[in-house]
Amino acid sequence: MIKVALINLGCPKNQVEGEYMLGVLEEAGFHLESSPYRAQVVVVNTCAFIRAAREESLGIVRSLNDIKNRPLILLAGCLPQYLGAQAPHLVPQASAFLGPGAIPQLPAIIKQALAGKRPMKVPEPQEEKWQLLPRLVTTFPYAYIKISEGCRHRCTFCTIPRFKGPYRSRPLKHIVSEAAALVRAGIKELILVGQETTSYGLDLYGRPALSELLKNLSRLEGLKWIRLLYLHPSGLTPALVEALADIPRVLTYLDIPLQHVSPRILKKMGREGDPEAFLKLLSCIRQTLPGVCLRTTFMVGFPGEGEEDFSLLLDFLREARFDWAGAFKYSPEPFTPAASFYPQVPEEIKEERLFLLMEEQRDITRQCNTRWLGEEMEVLVEKPGVGRTFRQAPEIDGRIYFSKKTLLSPGQMVKMHMEKLINPYDFWGRITGKNAETQAGLSN
Repeated sequence: MIKVALINLGCPKNQVEGEYMLGVLEEAGFHLESSPYRAQVVVVNTCAFIRAAREESLGIVRSLNDIKNRPLILLAGCLPQYLGAQAPHLVPQASAFLGPGAIPQLPAIIKQALAGKRPMKVPEPQEEKWQLLPRLVTTFPYAYIKISEGCRHRCTFCTIPRFKGPYRSRPLKHIVSEAAALVRAGIKELILVGQETTSYGLDLYGRPALSELLKNLSRLEGLKWIRLLYLHPSGLTPALVEALADIPRVLTYLDIPLQHVSPRILKKMGREGDPEAFLKLLSCIRQTLPGVCLRTTFMVGFPGEGEEDFSLLLDFLREARFDWAGAFKYSPEPFTPAASFYPQVPEEIKEERLFLLMEEQRDITRQCNTRWLGEEMEVLVEKPGVGRTFRQAPEIDGRIYFSKKTLLSPGQMVKMHMEKLINPYDFWGRITGKNAETQAGLSN
């Protein structure tokens, strides 16, 4: 039996594709290893969004090449798409190359590589077909579900449309079918991901269909939470926000990557908006969805970003008061218009602005979280002593910590009293009500 290990890098969309790979391999009779040191074949599911991600992927490949009993290395995911026909020359350590559209062929590709061939199966985006694939979930009790591929926007800093292609919605029936299987397997929270989830359905149905998809998912018996990530601000219409308020199980948690707020910088980015328009959007959301939790992402150091632009961003941050915000430094990506924009911001200024932005947000997040102290909230248990409320997406936001003596199992949902902040991001919780009585009996 061939022993295969998977190293998964990058975003939640990669997480989904990695789990498809595991499902396909398990169904084909391969032995799945948790450690690359015990495997004959290591599949590296790569990210190519920015230079740092590509360097991380190549660093993993080089480290695998140095293992004493060197495994066969299969380069999968975004990097083979990004490198294209040059991949075999630029990554000589890899024995095979696999794009996301060729995941069903993974078992055959591994066997060809073991036989001494060097297969490369990286379909062009327009050649990829949506399929229902077996899946081995590694994130229980939650699971990401991919609803689209590619992007219809053309931000000047982003290379994704070049190798991921135009926006392509996954058929609604495929998504609901996969979601139903996940819920039957015990998944309590579904997290919808795509390059831009608000555009779902435009290409297939000629109209936005995200609310229709959510209504179908909300009917799944046993599902507790539906979470939305990557909502493009231009697609968050009042009609969609009102629909979110009316659909059961959809969490009042919205992730809206704004990237910047300076009209001048946004125009250079190929995006629309200004502080006034964004504040109006946030006000509409908060009025329609009382108690909503808002997250965003910003970029600092975009070419031409001056002190006035950055000051505008900081002022907006203070007024908008997002519960959570992430930020990253601009990096010039080959084949993107922004790579040739002038002037490029010096690295030390990018570092300083990133630090100042995140320090400001740290205080805002602490203040936002303080408002929940003393409240009783529903918590999804992830592992002994650790859980999340609706306000916390996995991996990127804070957590709820509680006594491991409670003997709660992953997937249980319990009421907890928010006792204290451990730090600006994480809470200490105490189980309340009937759950507290039950767990007290178990732990005695």
